[in-house]
Amino acid sequence: MSGPPAADDSPPVGSLRRQGRRAARSLAERVPKSLRQFVKFAVVGGAGTVVNLAVFSLIIYSWKAVHGDRPFVVEQVASGVAFCVAVVNNFVLNRVWTFRHKGSVVPHFGRFFVVSLLGLGLNLLVFSGLRSLGVEAHLSQFLAILVVTPFNFLGSKLWAFR
Repeated sequence: MSGPPAADDSPPVGSLRRQGRRAARSLAERVPKSLRQFVKFAVVGGAGTVVNLAVFSLIIYSWKAVHGDRPFVVEQVASGVAFCVAVVNNFVLNRVWTFRHKGSVVPHFGRFFVVSLLGLGLNLLVFSGLRSLGVEAHLSQFLAILVVTPFNFLGSKLWAFR
């Protein structure tokens, strides 16, 4: 008759944790490096979107609190500033976490910024095309992001962080 295992037969908790970490590392190592990088890149992009929206909101609501009304030009400036802050955020996170890049900062940031600007242009083209076909604005923006993300990833991986 078998009963519960004796307390002495169970592996120590630290050993189980090490086994779990090894198993997770082994699983992660089986996923191709480029796919792991793409997932990290997408996570960083999501964080960048949150940063963009936070900066944009802070600027437009601060303006309105001080001046009462908010001209369209303020929204345009806020959008540009938010884009730039998000690009810096994304560059730092992608450099440190996604690509683990150790090269010099200035030329690689310049390349990353160029890739980001090209991605923004492509996003605007896709978004505008979808809107002209009657696709709702939020869905158009979501689809444009899906189209542009692989372009931005490849530009970053193959040029900006090379």
